[in-house]
Amino acid sequence: HTVSMWLVDNSHEPIDPAVEASVTFTIADYTVVANLAELRAGTIGDYYQVTGEVVGTFAQTYRNQKWAQDDTAGIKIDDNDGVITTIYTGEDAIANIKGQLTEYNDLLQFVPTVDPGAPASSSPDNIVIPEVVTLAAIVADVTAYESELVLIMDGTIADIESGDGTFQTGKNYPFTDASGESILRTNFYGADYIGELLPAIVMDYVCIVGNYNGIAQVTPRDLNDMFHVGTVDQTIAGFGVYPNPTNGVLNITTQNNLEKNIQISDLLGKVVFQTTTSNTSINVADLNNGVYIIQVTEAGLVATRKLVVE
Repeated sequence: HTVSMWLVDNSHEPIDPAVEASVTFTIADYTVVANLAELRAGTIGDYYQVTGEVVGTFAQTYRNQKWAQDDTAGIKIDDNDGVITTIYTGEDAIANIKGQLTEYNDLLQFVPTVDPGAPASSSPDNIVIPEVVTLAAIVADVTAYESELVLIMDGTIADIESGDGTFQTGKNYPFTDASGESILRTNFYGADYIGELLPAIVMDYVCIVGNYNGIAQVTPRDLNDMFHVGTVDQTIAGFGVYPNPTNGVLNITTQNNLEKNIQISDLLGKVVFQTTTSNTSINVADLNNGVYIIQVTEAGLVATRKLVVE
């Protein structure tokens, strides 16, 4: 595109001698990609349109930042100019997001150039279920999980040297699970856990994965992302669930083997499976991969356990 300009007098006639200038510039075309994995494989500085649907997992007022995810990957959206004005919920799926792929301290970011407008769809089924990963896996290849919503099971937080036993903003807390150690970064300054006591027990943590110059970090979004469900809460004699993890048939045993009410819920508390049966096995192959809570009631007694579906 070329824009030409010249000075004119009050009658809109060019002045003499002429004073004029021109500038030529190029507006880059959008490269069309189907999903976030293809976007992440793109070229830094280029502009992209993601035709597939993405779902938001978190948003904060700082720089109007948002995190989005699809079935292939996650991305951080840095909207410092406030281009996206449409308000979305976690149940909204958005298509055709457009913007520029950038990088900040090794973290891939997407800077939007257009407000995507109304959601492409809105349904509780759009809610992103966090992927179960270990800290060792994240540390080994942080870019494979960058900006994704994950679940770290049986994690422990240690206080920082200048700590007072509470969550402070912008701090790196040593964070361990059975596989190794990483950093829990309090990078969401408005989070409701800031000022709260650090958990003194082993907990499960839903986090967004960050990357600071190649160093893996994980950040919970709020207090609800930190929870404790005992590996076994057993009040039914002989209670057992196997195999766990499972990808199909799940066996449930008790000492008396009476009729049982079986309820399986996701980590958001939504019941995804329920049945009453005297059988010793159920088929959970239709459940999406992830972590669930299975609750079994037999003769008025209740037992719960975490269930992993692969």
